Amino acid sequence: MTSGAQDTQNTDEAKQAIQSAVNAWADAWRNKNINLYLDAYASGFKPENGLSKSAWKAQRKQRLAGKRGDISLVLEDVVVTPNGNQASVQFFQKYTSKVFSDEVTKQLDLQFDAATQRWLIVREFVVANGQRANAQKILAPEESSEHLDGVIEKIGF
Repeated sequence: MTSGAQDTQNTDEAKQAIQSAVNAWADAWRNKNINLYLDAYASGFKPENGLSKSAWKAQRKQRLAGKRGDISLVLEDVVVTPNGNQASVQFFQKYTSKVFSDEVTKQLDLQFDAATQRWLIVREFVVANGQRANAQKILAPEESSEHLDGVIEKIGF
């Protein structure tokens, strides 16, 4: 096999491993499996919006454990870009819970962790100028506690 063919095979294998890691993260989120969900993030993960990692973890635990009903999460137009032991994955995300829904272009930056032989999320953010319109809706009735949950989720607390 030539060097170029070897590079292509390695890139394809990396893309598959990265895609599997993203799929496992999404499945854990859909199934509200907080341990598997948080396990997808590297120890050096830094949340957006200035939250500390411990505050972010507490927020995620509360949101996933506290929600009644199913979570729908669809990832479309997934583009995996490996670069050595780092990668970026960009996709259009459709999220719906009982109290909130949004559609955003999101990017996950991942790094290969040699100790665990896994791709882990080191950064997660909404792409400011994503390809599709950002549609956010609060679905719960206005006078309900679920509506307040949706408002809180929409503003990012």
